Amino acid sequence: MINQVLLVLVLFTLTSCQNQKVLKPIVQKKIIVQKKQIVQKKQIIQKKPIVQKKQIVQKKIIVHIPTKLKLENSRSKLVSDTWKNMPKGINNIKALESFKKSCSIPHLHYLNNVCQKALKHTNNKIALEFFKNNFNPYKLISNNGKKNALITGYYEPTLFGSRFKNKEFKYPVYAIPKDFRHRSYYPYRGRYLKNKYVPYFTRKEIEKRGINGKVICYVNNKVDLFFMHIQGSGYIKLNSNQNIYVGYHNQNGHPYRSIGRYMLNKGYLQKDDISLQTIKQWLRNNPKQIDEVLYHNPRYIFFKESKLAATGSTGVVLTPYHSIAVDGRYIPFGIPTFISTTNPITKKALNYITIAQDKGGAIKGELRIDYFFGSGSLAGKLAGKMKESGTIWLLLPKDYKTKES
Repeated sequence: MINQVLLVLVLFTLTSCQNQKVLKPIVQKKIIVQKKQIVQKKQIIQKKPIVQKKQIVQKKIIVHIPTKLKLENSRSKLVSDTWKNMPKGINNIKALESFKKSCSIPHLHYLNNVCQKALKHTNNKIALEFFKNNFNPYKLISNNGKKNALITGYYEPTLFGSRFKNKEFKYPVYAIPKDFRHRSYYPYRGRYLKNKYVPYFTRKEIEKRGINGKVICYVNNKVDLFFMHIQGSGYIKLNSNQNIYVGYHNQNGHPYRSIGRYMLNKGYLQKDDISLQTIKQWLRNNPKQIDEVLYHNPRYIFFKESKLAATGSTGVVLTPYHSIAVDGRYIPFGIPTFISTTNPITKKALNYITIAQDKGGAIKGELRIDYFFGSGSLAGKLAGKMKESGTIWLLLPKDYKTKES
């Protein structure tokens, strides 16, 4: 009996041991699987940041400056240059201040980074160093390889006016008329006549028949008013001792035509003698032909009253000698440029850093700019005589994304 009991105990012990041996591998397998899953999860977590870092690095590498390039959404052709090759005597007075104004222009994404640096830069005395450290110069050339630009000038004229019409002040400065329409598709500007969209009135029609629109004020000189249309802005001294600024708001949609070229073709003036001053003098001497000459240009400008001095089409106040009007198809607005040209009166070099902040009806083409001289009699003389040859460099931010031409 004892032997039988002992035999049962031995068998039970052996069975228990075998069961433990069977259970242990099962537990170990579960542990191993769990460990593998944990390891795999860790590897997955570690790989994701690595992929993200590689993508960030690749984005930085995209930025490059080739020797020849085309600007985004621009027809410009540019050739790489260096600051060492730039003309000496660079005048950068208020250049940085003018550039900071452009930083307020919306949608100029290509200036974001450099604008942040400019707004922190408070020492205008070393403005040139700021431009050298943050911009690369590119010489602007035409499609046929031409490098010399035609550079004219404009200014803010001073006129005399009144809020009320009388015998002395009888020439209206119009705001946008009530029947004027500016659509987003061609033809852009016009009016509706019996549900049909037709061109708006020409200069001659507006002055002969009048229009249904607000008159900001009346001025005493028809020729001065015409040239305020050409300049795009003006400073008006009212007889009530109040002074106002007026700026471009819109135009009637008709093409700009040069009265200087018209007078040349008619033989009224000689080619070497055409300037703002000689045109005005001829019109003063020939008052019966004023309408004939002025009506040659059918374009008419509508103004808005402003508390600010001459303001460009980009909405910023222009800076004398550091603001220019450009053809936006070739020179992006807000971009700094370096202009090397000649003073039309002294014939001395004019080497300035300028900012593209305005546009003009007569400013067409890649090698064509209008130089803003400010206000006053000297500015008027310089603008009137300015028709000089020059060279244009675009100053592109060093982080500007470009594409090879």
